Amino acid sequence: MKKIILLISIIVFSVALAEKVEKIELKNLDGDWEGVGEFLVPVTNMNVDISGSANFAYNEKSKKLRTSLFGEKLFFTYSDSGYLWVDPKSDTISWEVWDNRGKHALYHGKLDGNTITGERKRKDEIYRVIIEQVTTDSIDFKLNVTQPDGGSFNKAVFHLWRVKEN
Repeated sequence: MKKIILLISIIVFSVALAEKVEKIELKNLDGDWEGVGEFLVPVTNMNVDISGSANFAYNEKSKKLRTSLFGEKLFFTYSDSGYLWVDPKSDTISWEVWDNRGKHALYHGKLDGNTITGERKRKDEIYRVIIEQVTTDSIDFKLNVTQPDGGSFNKAVFHLWRVKEN
């Protein structure tokens, strides 16, 4: 419990010091991130608290952000990697992702201020990813699924903060 209180205190203090972001720029996400959140485990449909890390590497030549995310809890692990890019003329995005089970996904969407929203269709469900850069050093991530009957649920929700070098 003391660790959780300390973690929350660090997050609140870091957010207070960090600068609010008006518009996401992929190159500003470059670096190492870590965080906590919830993940809906496939098959069991149980929400699990999970900790994780991310590495974002911006390629100046291609203008793409290489994404690599990893999360774990006891015997459960999840990872994915991919490329995110923005068309600067239209602020549209594409994010291509491969997960540790070999599954591929391609999200299309838009950049709007400090938020990236992308969607893809899988079977009859719509998967929507929302990435909000709250401050220069914090990101909120959500993966939401909308079912054919109109109902929706969160498959993953994370809060990430930038890893600072000492």
